[in-house]
Amino acid sequence: MHRRGFLALTGSALTAVALQAIVADTPRLAAVARGRHGLDEQVVTDLERLAELRRGMDDQLGGGALHDALTSDLRLVTQLLSNTSYPEGLGNRLYAVAAELARLAGWCCHDAGAQGAAQRHWLVALRAAEQAQDRALGAHVLTVMGVQAAAVGNLRESITLYNSAKHIAGTSLGATQRAVIAGVSAGAYARSGDARETAAQADETFTYLEQSRPENDPPWIVYWGTKAQLSGDAGAAFLHLGDPTKAVPHLRTAVDNLPPSCVRDRAHRRIRLATAQLRTGDADHALATAHEATDIASRLSSGKVRDILGDFCREATGTLGNPAAAGLVDHARTTVKL
Repeated sequence: MHRRGFLALTGSALTAVALQAIVADTPRLAAVARGRHGLDEQVVTDLERLAELRRGMDDQLGGGALHDALTSDLRLVTQLLSNTSYPEGLGNRLYAVAAELARLAGWCCHDAGAQGAAQRHWLVALRAAEQAQDRALGAHVLTVMGVQAAAVGNLRESITLYNSAKHIAGTSLGATQRAVIAGVSAGAYARSGDARETAAQADETFTYLEQSRPENDPPWIVYWGTKAQLSGDAGAAFLHLGDPTKAVPHLRTAVDNLPPSCVRDRAHRRIRLATAQLRTGDADHALATAHEATDIASRLSSGKVRDILGDFCREATGTLGNPAAAGLVDHARTTVKL
């Protein structure tokens, strides 16, 4: 992809409203966007900070609340790439920002169930990561594409994407990112019923986690590569495998260690924990955990969380009967609009 050929994804008008509250020197940014100045390091630093803030906002608000803001951010970055001059180093950093914004926009679409739109965003993210000469970031995009493939049942494709991520990143792949890839790989193997490979990938996850040095990692992988997140992945894998007893302690670790800012994951992991508790016969704790998840989910615009909460309500009703599960179903209908 040539620099001048980096196109915006949508036809929506350029807006910098969300950016104005974040970027330190808006007049300078506006002048740069109009092509009056060459790109300077402070503008790129501000945009990198914006991408990091958007990453946190996605988890706090859900994909449905953030997608439009991300596409506007991405239009701004693509306009800078097309209309300004910059040295190669700054250009690479700006392409990396574009890749991360496109990756996040794709994740928002995936969260909302718009799988085709998610793939289109991720293809743009891959091309931008290539222009940024950032193989590790490109590998991360392939990893989230693998997560989507597993979620919709394309398990062979999912594993191929994870292996491709490791291949293209090569020596640029650090221990934290290897832990993340192993964690989601465990989920794909679990969905396919491969117990031996599921356990091997889960073990590999925590082996790499012990070797990780987050202070040396880019922020986009540090966000995923925490003990809480990786424990949640391992727990979900064992749940998919049909081993809820093994899933419970991993999911409990995730629930107990996720920070308050990780709103969507706190809801998501609680629903998975409630499911594992229900399947081990611990109905009282399962319903209590699901009520907690419902309260958290009420703060989100997340189709993914709403769907898995609905799945749990149906399973709880089928397992426990209507009277026992009725309170949860009413709670979910009132607060999450199931």
